[in-house]
Amino acid sequence: MLKLLWRLLMWGTEDSPEPPKETFGGASLDSSLGLAILSDPKRQYLCQSIRDLMLGIPREERGDYVDRLLLRFALFVVDLQASEQHHNARPYGLLDHSLEVACQVAYKVGRPVFRVSEDPAEQYREHPRWQYAAMVCALLHDVGKVLDLDVATPDGKDRWDPHAEPLAQFCARNGLKETGPRFWSYRTGRGLRFHAWHGPMVFPLVLTPKITAYLGHRLALLSDAMIAETLDRAPEATHPVAARVAKVIHDADIEASKADRQSVAPAVTDVVAARTPAPQAPAEAVSPEPDPAPVEDEPFVIPIKCPPLDLGVVLKDFSDALRAAVEQGILPLNKEGGLIIGRKHVYLHFPDGFDRVIDLMVERGSDLEDRFEEDRAAISDPRHEITPRDRVFQALLAGKRLPYSSDTMLWVQQGTVVHPGGETFEGQLVLMNMPFPDFPRFRGKLELYGIGDPEGESPRNPLAPPPEPPPAPVLRRDPEEAFGLRLDAELEPARLLSTLLGALRARVFHRPGSWSPVLVRPDFTWVLVPEAFKVLLPRIGIPFSAEVENRILRSLEEMPELARGSKGRVLHRIKVHPESADLAWALAIDTARVEEGPDRRVLPAWPCPVRVIDDVPGEYAA
Repeated sequence: MLKLLWRLLMWGTEDSPEPPKETFGGASLDSSLGLAILSDPKRQYLCQSIRDLMLGIPREERGDYVDRLLLRFALFVVDLQASEQHHNARPYGLLDHSLEVACQVAYKVGRPVFRVSEDPAEQYREHPRWQYAAMVCALLHDVGKVLDLDVATPDGKDRWDPHAEPLAQFCARNGLKETGPRFWSYRTGRGLRFHAWHGPMVFPLVLTPKITAYLGHRLALLSDAMIAETLDRAPEATHPVAARVAKVIHDADIEASKADRQSVAPAVTDVVAARTPAPQAPAEAVSPEPDPAPVEDEPFVIPIKCPPLDLGVVLKDFSDALRAAVEQGILPLNKEGGLIIGRKHVYLHFPDGFDRVIDLMVERGSDLEDRFEEDRAAISDPRHEITPRDRVFQALLAGKRLPYSSDTMLWVQQGTVVHPGGETFEGQLVLMNMPFPDFPRFRGKLELYGIGDPEGESPRNPLAPPPEPPPAPVLRRDPEEAFGLRLDAELEPARLLSTLLGALRARVFHRPGSWSPVLVRPDFTWVLVPEAFKVLLPRIGIPFSAEVENRILRSLEEMPELARGSKGRVLHRIKVHPESADLAWALAIDTARVEEGPDRRVLPAWPCPVRVIDDVPGEYAA
């Protein structure tokens, strides 16, 4: 399977001895775990579909722009769930859901009716890039959910940092192929909008520089539009094309989530009937054509000339033959080797009594043996042999006449029959629900293995699913209390600093042609207060207020990572330009700490010297 995926992704040839390496930051990671995850048939199909939909990208370049992106995303999220209790709440749910949404969005935005511009030349030039941007952002639309939880080893000695490494790196370091619920701890105060606001902070780790260069400004426009989709009132300045693409992503997300929540396991039905195609009218005679060349990996299917025998007919023929066998004396009644009539069920000795009834079915005109070839053709597994006995059991199962059996061929019960005179018989019985009220009832006792006495008041069903535990009580918090808990979590010093550093590295404060509340110098990065937090907090769903500002200031004082003056203060008065007469409050972070990550220079530098009025260390301190 991995070899097939390798050939699909076009990374190497059959002579390649090892899978390719992927670089995340300064670490090089073996991509074999990602290849194994994507080897699932459904994921292979989605990956290939996404690849085929990217018609605007030359086929020889789709390995870098599509295949490598999907592999890096699989390495980044591995087996995380899409949610704790909502949709796709199962291992690998986040990966599967993201692939489904990306495939849907790539198809919808890639259609010719999706217009980027009414100018044909601009439509031809820009449409492929917007389609690719839509697919990328659809794939990453829920990636912020990795910040909804903490992933750590059960002993707490190692913890995953999604800002610095993919989850596959954490797995490789601990000798794991996956994590699982015992490694996950969901954070208090997260909400439905949290991941949308925080997702762009981890984009740089998943996307390669080649991808970000190809997308250009479209990535920032579309990520902002996706955040605007979560707001109660969308901003007026949203780019029109980005807003339309974000709406497509939002609708596809809701559609995929709803489909997953509504999906239920199919009911237990007859196995063969489910595989049986509907009857088809005979085709007109045509001249024979040579058989097409066989396709690799496609199964050989035997053509069905006529439909197999209907299971409802088999059930009726068996029931009539069973009654006739008792009435004609072929089967003894309530004796060994025959049919036992109970108060709730009937019991047919197996195999002698059962086979006698089948023989009588054939004698009475049943087509059970005449349609063996059609029955075999209806079974996709050539290793499975169809016999008259199997066909009757399947008919009984489809008609719900085997209350203690399943479709896994557990049709025959083993046990002890104690006759009224004390005679005991041990053997096999087929327990069935058959309406024979006019036959005299058995007066002895039965004891079947795993069931007990089926005629008693409390028989056990060994195939019944275990009883479901009572639902756990759901804690419903008051909205104000929930917001207070989330505010406490977001403004905790380490969390607030991590959010700020992530926003700096993701260029949240840097837009071309816009004034920035962040000044990057060789020694320190100066963050203007409170201007920078007025930009940051609304992106994580916290309205800025005087009370929140005071809590931010108290949190800043507890951050040992910030540069301090001789009096221990973290806020300093600075001049952002030598000729400026205005002073601003700012905090200072070591620039080397800010620029830790996959890129050596991710933030544009402030060209003017920053003059510090107090005695904080700096190249232009007064």
